[in-house]
Amino acid sequence: MPFNAYVTNAGSNTISVINGRTGSVVATIPTMPNPNKSALAPDGTRLYASNVQDAVEVFDTATNTLIATIPVGLNPVGMAITPNGARAYVPCSGSDNVYVIDTASNTVITTVNVGSHPMLLAITPDGGRVFVTNYVSNTVSVIQTLTNSVSNTIPVGVNPLGITITPDGSKAYVAINGGFVTQIIDAAAETVVGSVSHGSIPEDVKASPDGSRVYVSIYYQNRVDVILTSTNQLIASIAVETNPVGIAFNCGGTLAYVTNYGSGTVSVIDVLTNSAVQSIPVGLNPEGVTTGCI
Repeated sequence: MPFNAYVTNAGSNTISVINGRTGSVVATIPTMPNPNKSALAPDGTRLYASNVQDAVEVFDTATNTLIATIPVGLNPVGMAITPNGARAYVPCSGSDNVYVIDTASNTVITTVNVGSHPMLLAITPDGGRVFVTNYVSNTVSVIQTLTNSVSNTIPVGVNPLGITITPDGSKAYVAINGGFVTQIIDAAAETVVGSVSHGSIPEDVKASPDGSRVYVSIYYQNRVDVILTSTNQLIASIAVETNPVGIAFNCGGTLAYVTNYGSGTVSVIDVLTNSAVQSIPVGLNPEGVTTGCI
């Protein structure tokens, strides 16, 4: 199947569409000001992108055209869609809640109050829970998707930001800005069970499709750290360009795409060698990246 990567460029108000086979930008989609994160529907037909205009824009990926604009809370900064594609969850850091969107009608069906300044989130593979980082509260809220209510609040380190859940659903990894570490949460027990030190600020985290590794962007050191999930040990540090932020993988898990906020590029990492093999120019201040087969 064709593979595309979608990059939100906060500084140029666009989304760059990268063809995964050629490694080149094949389309540039205009957006509302300051798009930050995006997520693809599981079938690849719709792209949802949040922006600081307190809205989520919905694009048809076949035509790269806008088909809906959904008002949400203050300063939406993240996005995730349930595995069945039925709901999109949007953390709004300015209103301390998560907006829940019905993707069939592209309307907000409810909001869930969480901690202070929710930033990013991840959904368990079974679609049953949403883990939300609360940057100022130093917690992770757990939302039950059946009821859209908070069932637990997990204390973590200072200023949690990025979060990912392994494909088997057993662990969540949380980038702790204030502690220079990635913390590991036992997803069943919903408790912190370990940490990995980076020596600098981790920004975002992403588990590989096979669950064997977690990749962590280290913003001020211009590198991506690699954690082996079987031992929770740091096994590699990969030089990229200036201020790496978002991370996503191709369909087979052989390549990782990393946005470089300060360089206006995307670094492509070969996960077999853990080395950057390509730099793709995109727009200004690329932040989020999402990938999918369409």
